[in-house]
Amino acid sequence: PVGEVEGGLKLSACDGECCRLDIFHDGAFGSICDDSATQGTAEVACRQLGFASEGAWVQSGGQGGGASGATPGTGAIWLDEVRCAGTEA
Repeated sequence: PVGEVEGGLKLSACDGECCRLDIFHDGAFGSICDDSATQGTAEVACRQLGFASEGAWVQSGGQGGGASGATPGTGAIWLDEVRCAGTEA
């Protein structure tokens, strides 16, 4: 799902190359912690958002400091330790 539905994804704080991936849960968007995200995670998220998965990539790093290149979220972290194989729908 995409948008303001339970489990819906959206891209936030995009700067042309890097975006933060947020998820809707319990009536609000929150972050997906990126410290263990994989290429498979990027591919699944891109497909779910309606983008091609070819060329998808993950840049992960520093908690709260934006070392990943993405602007840190200000709300709850709804998901952490997300691992996808890349073949999930």
